[in-house]
Amino acid sequence: MIPAHVLAEAAGGPATLLTVEARPLGGDGAATAAVTLLTGTLRRGQTEHPFALVRKQFRPLPSGRHASGSHDERHWAYWRRELLAYASELLPTGPGPAAPRCLGVTDDAVYLAQVTGPRADPRTAARQLADWQTRTPVPDVSWLAGHQLAQRIAVTELDWTAVDAPPIGYLQVVSAATQGADS
Repeated sequence: MIPAHVLAEAAGGPATLLTVEARPLGGDGAATAAVTLLTGTLRRGQTEHPFALVRKQFRPLPSGRHASGSHDERHWAYWRRELLAYASELLPTGPGPAAPRCLGVTDDAVYLAQVTGPRADPRTAARQLADWQTRTPVPDVSWLAGHQLAQRIAVTELDWTAVDAPPIGYLQVVSAATQGADS
């Protein structure tokens, strides 16, 4: 249930799994197959220790209009993007915003340290995330799908007439100009 390399990362060294309980946390979505809290006991050396970690499993979209796009790493619906982000170590580690500590990645799941404590104020978190994004260089990897917003707006069925924003065509022109500038 828990890969040996994940258990070793959680324990701080080689460990043996003694007991484990799985509790679904919800949060299932298009590419998220399941989010599960795993708790139990492990043995490291002669000492038993409790542990808690979160396993988030992913899957390609099984159906729907974006199912084929979920297999294309440049598409916003690519099902492995979060797995690749954790494996790449590109996510923020603080101070300020910090992704949960990644204990390991497999083909279809990421194992994360359980996050405890109070939630950050949303405005503070948004400001910290924006600061992190402006300081962090964007690597040239296709799975990052840098134009996700334009892709999503282009296929939306929402009625945007009440929104005081540039029309979708404007976003496509800006996106095309940005792609040309990146070359």
